[in-house]
Amino acid sequence: MNGIGLVFCVLRDRVKPKAEHLALPVRGAGFGATCPPDWQAGLRPEIHDANSNKWAERAPIKMDTAQIKITAEPQTLPENCRFTLEQPLLTGPSVRFSGAVEAKGSVLAEKIFACGNIRGILIAGPSITVTQDGGEDWRILGKKIGTAIREAIGEGKPLVAPEVIAKIPMSSKIEAKVQEVLQNQINPAIASHGGTIELLEVKNNDIFIRMGGGCHGCAMSTATLKQGVEQTLRQEIPEIGAIYDTTDHASGTNPYYSPGK
Repeated sequence: MNGIGLVFCVLRDRVKPKAEHLALPVRGAGFGATCPPDWQAGLRPEIHDANSNKWAERAPIKMDTAQIKITAEPQTLPENCRFTLEQPLLTGPSVRFSGAVEAKGSVLAEKIFACGNIRGILIAGPSITVTQDGGEDWRILGKKIGTAIREAIGEGKPLVAPEVIAKIPMSSKIEAKVQEVLQNQINPAIASHGGTIELLEVKNNDIFIRMGGGCHGCAMSTATLKQGVEQTLRQEIPEIGAIYDTTDHASGTNPYYSPGK
């Protein structure tokens, strides 16, 4: 029997995770195997059509997925786990699915949602961040997801439905919307804590932000980002892909909250 090498990192501390790597057998090649040369071609990389000003996908190529390695890493928020492959799943914009209905026609998302207890999926470059309802151990659910990823790639079908990619706006439109939400909703809400959120860059539909003022170095910055800022941005702009916090929180000198105070 073949098996994908699935590396699992178990968090010991939610704020400063310390990882322990466990090899979990999942159908595919052995642990530590490398990807075949035709890997990237089989993943339907996206291209930008200048005539229509939309994203499109190249034709799929069936491929042998036996040598794929997947690394799984639980995130600071315990309901999230990131699965990373050695080559991009998407080379254009990132794609987020918040339910099985949205995933219809996108074989990768369909198979992951079929694993059960899944509330959301974000596909960005070589990684897939999966959100579950918290009811299943990632060491068990991770095996199912690893198998689902391999099966989806092996089918040679579009991993993400072309119409989903085509609906994603260009980065200039994403940037304008994000700036509007930051200015009118988010920054006024965190101003009472002396905090600010600044948009640094938009790549495709992925956004890079930086926290300042009271948010810089704040012990609750992860909760602020995930439960407040990110939730608001995704509600107002569902086309957003990954959200990256570029803040160097270790150098913060004026957090508005510290545990134990």
